[in-house]
Amino acid sequence: MVIKLYLTKMRIIFSLENIKVFYLIFTFFLSMSDVHAQPKYETRGVWIATLKNIDWPHNSKENSVKQKQDLIRIINELDALNINTVIFQVRPAADAFYSSSFEPWSEWLTGKQGKVPTNLFDPLQTIVDECHKRGMQVHAWLNPFRLVSNVERSDIAENHISILKPEWNVPYGKDIYANPGLPEVRQYIGKIVADIVQNYDVDAIHMDDYFYPYPRKGEEFNDSVAFQLYGGDFYPNDLPAWRRQNVNQTVKIIHDNIKKNKPYVQFGIAPFGIWRNQADDPRGSATRGLANYDQLYADVLFWMENKWVDYVSPQLYWPIESKYTSFRVLNDWWAQNSFSTTLYSGHAFYRVEKDAKNALWKNIYEIPNQINISRNNKSFSGVFLYNTSSVLRNNINLSDTLKQNLFKYKSFPDLPLIVEMKIPSVPQNMSSLKQGNELFLFWDDNFQSQQDSSFYYAIYLQKGDIKGDIIQTKNLAFVTNQKIVSLERKRFVLFPQKYTLAVTSLNRFYKESESSGRIVIKGKIKNKLWE
Repeated sequence: MVIKLYLTKMRIIFSLENIKVFYLIFTFFLSMSDVHAQPKYETRGVWIATLKNIDWPHNSKENSVKQKQDLIRIINELDALNINTVIFQVRPAADAFYSSSFEPWSEWLTGKQGKVPTNLFDPLQTIVDECHKRGMQVHAWLNPFRLVSNVERSDIAENHISILKPEWNVPYGKDIYANPGLPEVRQYIGKIVADIVQNYDVDAIHMDDYFYPYPRKGEEFNDSVAFQLYGGDFYPNDLPAWRRQNVNQTVKIIHDNIKKNKPYVQFGIAPFGIWRNQADDPRGSATRGLANYDQLYADVLFWMENKWVDYVSPQLYWPIESKYTSFRVLNDWWAQNSFSTTLYSGHAFYRVEKDAKNALWKNIYEIPNQINISRNNKSFSGVFLYNTSSVLRNNINLSDTLKQNLFKYKSFPDLPLIVEMKIPSVPQNMSSLKQGNELFLFWDDNFQSQQDSSFYYAIYLQKGDIKGDIIQTKNLAFVTNQKIVSLERKRFVLFPQKYTLAVTSLNRFYKESESSGRIVIKGKIKNKLWE
């Protein structure tokens, strides 16, 4: 009897081990399965956080020349990973990483809030210029209500809004927030957004998950006076509904201020991953955790239903097999509750490391498997990764794994079609010219009006003298807004080997013209992708 029980136990253990081995093999092949079927249109975004120098600049006391060099290096490295969208934090705490008409320069840029950067350095203008040269999107990321992050350490300028309008301030923990319940606050935020949209060629305005602050145990957000003054029918019995209305009105004001200035600029929000839990609302997800609706007073579904946001990137920062809150469950839930809003799944790249407390984050294939889940869900149009430092640090070789597999080829951002734009005219007169050690490729526009003009150009390349069509995802070499490019600077060196090149035009939403025709050049490319 004892021997029989022992053998039975051994068979169970062996069976469990087989399941584990099978799961590892399955996840490996799942993560590699889309290498040759990558979508031509897929948004791949990365957040660059500037609050407290999380991602950039590395040191607020560095000179602006070094900071600019580092910023361009980051953009180059993201481009090399085939990232096509940068979400750049320009207003972390009612301050500015751009030349603002209303707010002081950030202390995390110059070391002292309000101090002007040297050499006329404007980080937002730099990132717009450099990203558009590479065919990449720029989303200007703002935090609407946070005024001061850690009052004990922050350096507050005399012209900071928390000094000019102290009646707006709500201290909470070590931070200070602008009171969302004050109409003047909401209008001010709309004015800040309009200032950016009017003065910078950004592709989107972006907000993350910070509206009302995350709740702190034993501490109340003191907006009682504003509630009494402006609560209307909500006062005194429904404070949560009033707070949600305040956030709703802010979102509507931001949307309207964007669209009346530049209708083609997107408005996107990356909320916390749970809207509501099913235990609190039958429409909610089968999860357990803090919720946008109940604790942050952010009714994301209401915004999507009313078409106030062009895209949503829910922060799905849980593993696929998490017990109470699962990436897969939330991915499916958002797909079923999007009101046809463009979705990008948000991924916790920063949690993946060999020493992660949660063993599920130690798996190098966790993020690739998540990306595959989103890629195979037709409701999602791409992915956002948090954060830049983690991506470039290449924890457990995860970034290399993505570049070699799921992100092996470049893609165009898959954007919400918020305005109608014509497909641009076909580039003309494509030629190449050798000058010294460089080989230049250049072409002309052929548009008849601004409506069919180009915003970007896509350059395709295939080894050999190819007679057929080379306009394929695997042949997309690079995207640019320039009409003349140095092939040597795009990883070429001259060498007796034939390559076929073709160029297409793209409008602002990456809708593509026919090919320019083809030319054949001689050269060898350093990038092994094209060897």
